[in-house]
Amino acid sequence: SFTITQPPSGLSVKLVNSAGTNLTGGTLQYYDGSWKDVVNNSDGTFRVNTALATVSLRMTYEGGSQTKSNVPVGPDVVVFQTVNTQVKLQNSSGIPIDTGTVQYYFSSWQNLGTTTNGVARKELLPGNYTFRMTYASATNDKQQDIGTNATVVFTTVNASVQLKNSQGALTDTGMVQYYFSSWQALGNT
Repeated sequence: SFTITQPPSGLSVKLVNSAGTNLTGGTLQYYDGSWKDVVNNSDGTFRVNTALATVSLRMTYEGGSQTKSNVPVGPDVVVFQTVNTQVKLQNSSGIPIDTGTVQYYFSSWQNLGTTTNGVARKELLPGNYTFRMTYASATNDKQQDIGTNATVVFTTVNASVQLKNSQGALTDTGMVQYYFSSWQALGNT
């Protein structure tokens, strides 16, 4: 005699960082008439229990999400992988600047960090994000698809303010401020 067993239905999914190490903290949903939550194994792996032949999967991590459609249900493990996103702040000569505060937007504003040696880093799912750099009380936004280029660069400009007398000669001792949400000191001429 012999036994016939039904192969297990379902799909294994995992979330890994750019180095291939499992990441915890992600959430996974699959589509079966509506988006349904998948149980998180708390180790970066998930098991989708379904009898469907193909499914759409949506991974959410650190405020961003990525969707994979028409994924065949079977023995192969589906992998969602983040990218090592680097947001750089540099001056007009390309020299790194510290203390820039970085946020990113994907459904809501999230904190990415503060630049150290000119760079703030975070593992994020590939996709199109808006990044905001705040430096010297001013902000600048930039949109970028980190799936194609994971390095986002903000560059300051060398602003020069001159004080001249009526004959056009430069004059010292002028106090300069600039306004971006509030008055900020720029320096003296």
